[in-house]
Amino acid sequence: MSISKLPNSPTTVTPTEQAAFFSFNNGDLQAVNGVMEKYQFIDEQSMFRFALAILLKAEGNGVYIDEGDNKRTFISPSSQIIKQNSDNHDEQTP
Repeated sequence: MSISKLPNSPTTVTPTEQAAFFSFNNGDLQAVNGVMEKYQFIDEQSMFRFALAILLKAEGNGVYIDEGDNKRTFISPSSQIIKQNSDNHDEQTP
């Protein structure tokens, strides 16, 4: 797995078929920065690798977060951000 951070200065680098670029700003950038600070990751690449590892290990089933005091919270992606299966979509249509 290769995750690279692009320089903050303008660049002529363009994505290839084997690469994708993402831009984080506003609240998303604040969330990335907050996670970086809270968990003390050495860089953004390490943070994204950790997040990807969790998602891959969960195998699409979501994860439980231990909040202490015997409290666990189940986390999974909201239905608004998941592709709809064409078979499921047809069943939901009246």
